[in-house]
Amino acid sequence: MERLFELETELRSATNKLGSVLGAARTMSRDLEDNVLNLQDLLLRLRYSTVELLFWRLKRAARDTAYHLGKDITVELYGTSVMLDRAILDRLGCSPPTDRP
Repeated sequence: MERLFELETELRSATNKLGSVLGAARTMSRDLEDNVLNLQDLLLRLRYSTVELLFWRLKRAARDTAYHLGKDITVELYGTSVMLDRAILDRLGCSPPTDRP
């Protein structure tokens, strides 16, 4: 009978330890998930850029054309904070002046 009580105590101790390990694993899993999401967000920010430069170039072209035609225009830009893949912007020739040869 005494051995049964010892086994019960050992079983309770093992169960408590297992609970602690599982709790730590859950915490580590949440931390890992947070880190992955942060990394994904950072990579997207590196890959994407706003279309502001593209719009600015279009605004400039419109003003230059209007000037040469002797016309007055007003150019209003909306949505300049929209993000676009840099590969697309590069194909459109929208690299910042500092990046050009």
